[in-house]
Amino acid sequence: MKSRIALLIPASFLVFAATASAQLRQGTVEINGFGGWLFGGEIAHTHGFNNDFDHNHIDVGDDAAYGGRVGYNITGLFEVESEYSRTETNFILRPHNLPDQNLGDLTVEYFMAYCTFNFGHHRVVPFFTVGAGAARFNPNVPGTAAESEGPRPTRHYRGSRPHCPGRSSAAAGGSSGTRSR
Repeated sequence: MKSRIALLIPASFLVFAATASAQLRQGTVEINGFGGWLFGGEIAHTHGFNNDFDHNHIDVGDDAAYGGRVGYNITGLFEVESEYSRTETNFILRPHNLPDQNLGDLTVEYFMAYCTFNFGHHRVVPFFTVGAGAARFNPNVPGTAAESEGPRPTRHYRGSRPHCPGRSSAAAGGSSGTRSR
């Protein structure tokens, strides 16, 4: 077991060095898929019809998100990207004194475009990305007139600090955020 770990650590450094030196090539196309996690949360808070102390919460569930990106490096310092992502999750009713109930399904899709500005040509390159696009929310709640909403305007930013090894670790050492209206 220790010999496997001893071999795995140097091998991971070699893989990292190869990917870090392959970044920021003028005139190249980047294609990548990704997976992540949607952290849902409360979207509504209601009171019961007969009792003002009966509180209900309606949440969006946590679920997997996946998608892909295509980018083109116009120069070594400037890149344009497009992205599609999708999450299939659900609505959850959380009554005050009762078990949770699944109300229905929700599909969230993002269609985004980005501009990335890189600050340097070294193995460790800080960057800043701004983007905009559209989000589509498609609810499926039986017994209601819930309809697909979309597209809704969406904006996004992300960046990394100089000590981050390459762009792929922006979430680990930088900041990121997406907002839909």
